[in-house]
This record gives sequence, C-alpha cells and structure tokens, in this order.
Amino acid sequence: MFSSIGQKPKGSIIDLSGLEGEYFLKPGETAKFTFANVLTLSLPIKLAEGVYTLTVLPGFNSTTYTGNFILTPNKGGLTAGVIDYMRIAAIATTNTVQAASSNSTYLNSYGDGTTFTYFYLGAYKLIASTSRITTATCSKSMKVEYLAKSSSTGYNYYYIYNVWDDSTTVWSILGVITFPYAYTGTIYVTREY
Repeated sequence: MFSSIGQKPKGSIIDLSGLEGEYFLKPGETAKFTFANVLTLSLPIKLAEGVYTLTVLPGFNSTTYTGNFILTPNKGGLTAGVIDYMRIAAIATTNTVQAASSNSTYLNSYGDGTTFTYFYLGAYKLIASTSRITTATCSKSMKVEYLAKSSSTGYNYYYIYNVWDDSTTVWSILGVITFPYAYTGTIYVTREY
C-alpha cells in the first residue's frame, strides 16, 4: 500500500497545464496539470520504460457522483492486447473497518477492456488517489489506491490493479484521462526512475 494517498510530490514541479506538445520527464521530475470543468484531460507525458506515480487531487466538490474515471494509454488507445483489472475495497463506517469479501457484489469486480480503470465512484465523493504505473514494454501495469466518502457508509478505501496483457506494444505517451462528469482538480505525474 502507498503511505501517502493524495500527498503532493516533493521536489521540482513543472506546471504543464494547457501544454499542447509532449513533455519527457527526467527521473525525479514532477509534472502538474491544473484543470477546471473538463470531461477529458490529455496527459502528454512521453514515457520511458520505468515507474511513474500519478496523483489526483480533486477541486472543491460537495456533490457525489457515480461513474468510472479511465485512462486511455497512448494517443490512439490500445492496438494490441487487453487491460485486465481487479478491484477490492475496505469500507470504514463510524466504528468499524471491514474488508469486502470475495463473494461481495457490492465493491469487488474484475474484467478486461481497452482502458485502465483509474477509479470508480459509486455515489461517492473522491477524497484523493495515487497510482503507481510501470511502463516496461514486457510488463505494463497500473496500481491505484483511492479514498472516497459516502454519506451512507463513511469512508471507503479502494485498490485497483490493472495489467496491460501485451508484451510487444510500447506505452509511449501516458494518455488521456476521461471523467464521467465535468471535473475540476489537479493531477501530478512523477517519474520515479
């Protein structure tokens, strides 16, 4: 588990909000994207084989929403393979924390598709999220942790693991994140190495 869900990165931060071209992050560098009321956001980060961290900090939003936040890799999406995902959760109510069991239909899911499932809000308000992205051609994956708040169940902690089941396609551009509604916030992308 990550020890700092939603924590702002330390070190050099480059504001790439509104960037029209592509940017290649050096190891240790962080890109910042600030946006307001968008349905999609291009993350034009040129990728090298390595590890990246992506953090989403929402802007003020007092309403809860339902829907998937997805990341489509590269400019045109997948050309080979599928992306498998698995989601598990822990539900924290006022006095208890319980893990969702494998036979629970409430929060657990799995499947495959052509995008990375970044997170899913089922009538929840996103608090913060952090993901670790591996871009090696032979092993492309994204592990996401996020915290959401529900008026009925309290705080919910989610973990989603996505694997791009293809060992030949190069993940060259981070891609486009799609929101299920007009969204405001800040995204940080850090190249770890």
